[in-house]
Parts: sequence; structure tokens; C-alpha cells
Amino acid sequence: MISLKYQRPTNRASGFKQFNVGTHEAKIIKVDKKKSKSDNNMFKLLVEGRNGEKGNYYLTFGTEFTDESLSFLIASIEDAGTDIPDIDFGYNIETFNFLRGKDVFIEVENKPFNGELKPAVTKFLTLEEFENSVSIDESVNEDW
Repeated sequence: MISLKYQRPTNRASGFKQFNVGTHEAKIIKVDKKKSKSDNNMFKLLVEGRNGEKGNYYLTFGTEFTDESLSFLIASIEDAGTDIPDIDFGYNIETFNFLRGKDVFIEVENKPFNGELKPAVTKFLTLEEFENSVSIDESVNEDW
């Protein structure tokens, strides 16, 4: 029998397990409608990794980056095995409903947040980009 000397916990871990910097397979588990600081419509996507990691991605509509970001998001979903329906993708109920529950490939980078660097989901990747990337974990183990 293993014994454990009890020590009263002093604080509870807050938040959720963050992704490591690198590329990951993930699933969009939640989509919320939001407004950006500049009052643009956006979807806040909560993505979850295979090991319970979670991260947010903000898809903002009405910017110069919207079309490219949305196109790569849809391509990532397609490359992860989902057939893409013939709908008008944009800030609408069809896109909102379609995104939830889809498998994707993501890239995570350190980004400034409240004065410190934090891991953030920065882009959705195609299968080719994902397969050609070297995650931090893989590069550490290459020589072993």
C-alpha cells in the first residue's frame, strides 16, 4: 500500500492546460459570437488538443485578413477529414454551426499578453503545412 502524507493545498490551479509552442492536431469544441475591440464581428473558437490542452482563436470579420484566415480554417477542416458543404462562409449562422466539433491542425506561438509571453493559437494549418512542420517535442527527440 502506498501512503501519502497529507498536505493541505494552498491554491488551486486556475485556467486550463495550455498548448506547447509548435503544431498540434486539435478540435474546435466551442464557438461564440463576440465583438472585437474595434467593434467588428468575430467568432471566438475554443480548440482542444489530444492531451486536454485548450486555446482560443479569434476569427475577426471585416478586416484585410478575414478571407485568408477563413480560407485556411476551412482548408484545415477539410484536410482533417470533413467534407466542406456548399454554403456561403462568413459571419452567419451556417458558418457558426459548421465550425463546432471539427478537427483541425493548428500552430501555437508565444504572443505578448498582459506584459508576458503566453502560448496562443496563431493560425490554422493545411495537412501539408502540418506534416512539414517540426514541433518542439519532435525536434528535441530527433537525435535520440
